[in-house]
Amino acid sequence: MEPQPATTEFDILRQAGDHACRDGLWERAEACYRQALVERPEATEVLNNLGVLLRHRGDHGQAVGMFRRAAELLPGNAMIHNNLGRSLLALGDLKDAERALVTALNLFPGFPEGHNNLALVLWRQGRLGEAENALRLALELRPTHAEALNNLGDLLRTLGRYSEAVAALRRARDCAPDRAEIVANLGRALLEAGRLPEALEVSREAVGLDPGLALAHNNLGKVLADLARPQEALEALERAVALAPDWVPARLNQAYLLLATGHFREGWAAHEWRRRSPEYRAREAELPMPPWRGEPLADRTLLVHLEQGHGDALQFVRFLPRLAALGAQVMLQATPPLGRLLHGVPGAARVIAREDPLPAADYHVPILSLPHLLGLEAGEVAVAGPYLRSPSPPVGFRKGARPLVGLAWAGNPEQVHDRHRSIGLAALAPLVATPAVDWVALQVGPGREQLAEQAWAVRIRRVGLTDFADTAGVMGELDLVITVDTAVAHLAGALGRPVWVLLSWVADWRYGAGGDRTPWYDTMRLFRQGPERDWGPVVQAVARALAEWLPVS
Repeated sequence: MEPQPATTEFDILRQAGDHACRDGLWERAEACYRQALVERPEATEVLNNLGVLLRHRGDHGQAVGMFRRAAELLPGNAMIHNNLGRSLLALGDLKDAERALVTALNLFPGFPEGHNNLALVLWRQGRLGEAENALRLALELRPTHAEALNNLGDLLRTLGRYSEAVAALRRARDCAPDRAEIVANLGRALLEAGRLPEALEVSREAVGLDPGLALAHNNLGKVLADLARPQEALEALERAVALAPDWVPARLNQAYLLLATGHFREGWAAHEWRRRSPEYRAREAELPMPPWRGEPLADRTLLVHLEQGHGDALQFVRFLPRLAALGAQVMLQATPPLGRLLHGVPGAARVIAREDPLPAADYHVPILSLPHLLGLEAGEVAVAGPYLRSPSPPVGFRKGARPLVGLAWAGNPEQVHDRHRSIGLAALAPLVATPAVDWVALQVGPGREQLAEQAWAVRIRRVGLTDFADTAGVMGELDLVITVDTAVAHLAGALGRPVWVLLSWVADWRYGAGGDRTPWYDTMRLFRQGPERDWGPVVQAVARALAEWLPVS
C-alpha cells in the first residue's frame, strides 16, 4: 500500500522528521520532531524517534528524558525500554540501565538486541559470566547477529580464551565484512593470542576498510611494536592519536613505546594521559588537596600516592630525595605489603598507610608522574648504588655454605600481561637441577602452590614471607635473585642485590627494546625470549650463565 498523505500538522511534522533522519539532516529532523511534540506531547513514536536521534548525536542525557516519557506513556513497549537502557549505559548509570533492559526482556524474551545490550551492562559491572550467557542467548535467537558476535569475541579475549575469541570474531566478520571495528577487534584477538603474522594482516585490513578509525591504527601500532618494528609502530600510533586526540589507550600505547625506545621526555609527557581516564579521575577526585603540577615546593607538604603495581612503587621511590631537595616535606602513602619496608625510605618525611586518614597537605602527586614533573632525561633515571636497605632476615633464617639463590616464577595473575611474563615453576626444573646451589622460594601468593605440584621442588627452601620487608630481609642474605618480571625484580634492584630477570618477547617498556641491561638498576641482568616466544631457550641461557657464575670448586 502507498503511504497515506499527511492530513494534520502533526503528521506533516512527524513525516518530515522521519525523512530528514533518513537523509542525515539531524538538526532539521530534531526541529520537526520537537514541533510535532508541541502539537501532540503524548506521541510515543515521536518521543522514541527523537530519543534515538539524540542518542546518535551523543546527547544521551536528553535521550533518556525522551525515552522515559515514552515508557511512562507506553510501558508495554520493549523497544522503548531497550532504547532507554542503551542511553543509560552510555551515561554510566548501570543499575537503571540493567533495570530498563530486564524490563524490555520480560516484555519480549525473544529480543536479541535486548540480550546484547544487557550483556554490555553486565560486562561493565564485572559480571562477565552473566554477560557471556546474555550474548549466547542473543546468538541463539539470531546466530548472525554481528554485534553480539563482536561483543562475545571481545569478551572472550578479555577472559584469555583466545581461540574462542578469534572464532567468534571471524564469524562476526563473515556477517559484516565491511565493519572495520569488527576486523580491528579480530586483529587484536590474534595479537593477544600471539599469532602475529595473522594479526598484522588483519590489522592492515581494518585500516584499509576505514582509514579514519583510530582503533585500527592503534591495533596496527601494537602489532608492529610486538614484531620489533618500533618506527613503523610509532607512525601507526601517531595516526591513531591524530584521529582521536583524547583517546587515552592510544596515548598510553604511544607513551610506552616512546619510553621503551629511549624517548624519555616525550614518553613521560604522553604517560600523563593515564590521569585522564575515568578510573584516575575518580581516584584523584577523592583527594582533598590539588594536584602538583610543578609549582615551587619550598616549605610545602606533598602527598605522594602509589597507583599501580608494587613494582612501580619500588622503582619510583628513588625520586623522593629529589622532591625533598626542592624543599618539600614528602608524605608517602603506602599499601600494607610495602609499609614496613618503606618506613624510613630516603626523601620521605613520613609514610602513611593507604587506609589511614589523610593528613593535611598542599598538593598530591601520583608516583609515576614524578619523572615528567621533575623534567628528567634518559640519563637521570639511574640512581648510583641501592636506594633501599635490607632489614634483618626473618627469625630463624640461616644461610648455608653453598651459594644461595632466590627464585620467583609468577606475577600477579590479575595483571593484564601476566600470561606473557609468568613462566611457571615447572619450566624452571633444568635450572633448579644445577648442582652446588641452594635455592629459596621468593614466590608469595598466587604461584606458590606450584611448589607442592613438583616432586623435585623439595630442593627449594620455603620461608614464611608476609610482606616486602620479609622478602628484603631474605634478599640481604642471598647471593643472587632469579625472577620473572615482578615486584621481586624491582625489590632486588632497589636493594642493589644481583638479580637476573627472565623477560618475555614483548617486555615491559622499562626494560627497553633490547640488550641485557637496563638503566634503572646497575645490578640487573636481562634474559630475553626470542621471537618464537619460547621460555625453553631462556631457561637454558640462565642455566649456562649460572654455571659460569658459580665459583670453581
